[in-house]
Amino acid sequence: MELSVLDRALLTLVRSGLWECEVDNPGALSLSTGQWAEVFARAKSQTVTGLVWQALDLLDDDLLMPAGPLLGKLAVQVDGLERQSEAMQKEVRSIFLQMEAEGLHPVLQKGLAVASLYERPKLRTCGDIDIYLPKEELRKAAPRGAEKSSDGGVLFQRNGIDVELHSQLLDIDDPGKRKAIAALIDSEGFVKERDWTTTSALVTLLLLDAHILKHAMGWGIGLRQLCDYARARKVLKYDESAFQAACEQLGIAKWTEVLDAFCESCLYMEGRRYEMNPLVEELLEKVLRGGNFGNDFRQSVNPVETAMALGRGWSFSRKVAPKEALWHFVSLVKGRLKK
Repeated sequence: MELSVLDRALLTLVRSGLWECEVDNPGALSLSTGQWAEVFARAKSQTVTGLVWQALDLLDDDLLMPAGPLLGKLAVQVDGLERQSEAMQKEVRSIFLQMEAEGLHPVLQKGLAVASLYERPKLRTCGDIDIYLPKEELRKAAPRGAEKSSDGGVLFQRNGIDVELHSQLLDIDDPGKRKAIAALIDSEGFVKERDWTTTSALVTLLLLDAHILKHAMGWGIGLRQLCDYARARKVLKYDESAFQAACEQLGIAKWTEVLDAFCESCLYMEGRRYEMNPLVEELLEKVLRGGNFGNDFRQSVNPVETAMALGRGWSFSRKVAPKEALWHFVSLVKGRLKK
């Protein structure tokens, strides 16, 4: 696909911030003040403002000059990201202390757990706190008045921060994969860190992989989530053959090839095993069109519109993970109807 001037500039900046390197295409940043404003707005929409801010540190003054009047506003946003990160870390510590004192076994997912993979973790936007608990423990941990989510979890607020408790660790809806998922969790287990427990390297990678697929099949997926996966691929220590075998076992091997090809072609992740292809271009269009998890164009999440969104994405979904696409459609619509 032919990238617009603004999309090309955004991707150039994101790659620089993502890998902490000089921009690879300075010509893409010959922008007017108005164009810089649009790029910063798109970065906020895609929740990659922190990465763009990191890239600006490495830019020549001549390129950055037209953006000068906008940098103060951007600095305020970045300061907000750092404050939010600190507040969420404090809240997660408090939640884990409370839950563990009650004999529960919480596991931190995504969010702060993934932020640690970045050079500057506090600049990674964290929307909410995601915690996995075994199903029998989730019922005990859920506070009174918590709202049910479509995947069997619960949602609530704590000190102004959104918290979601999940009883499903991997976003795989094919019922035929449940035993394989349970075996993976049993064999890989979790990692106890100083302040909380999180998933092992292999499970973290699978979690990110499947989560991106889930959103790409429906409302859309944001650029930050692709950056999370690319960072995980680079930073985590895991057995590549075990990861590939797990993807085959879970029915997402073809999808993972597309995801890796995207990260290599668009984010310049190391590897270069794959080239840009029509499925990567389709995924790129979803990412640039959808914003963070598709929130820019999503009007509601009622069952009918959920089904319509999944139907629009069916052509792509059936090419990359046909069985999972079918079961995800069934699972998500049933979940919406139960709410």
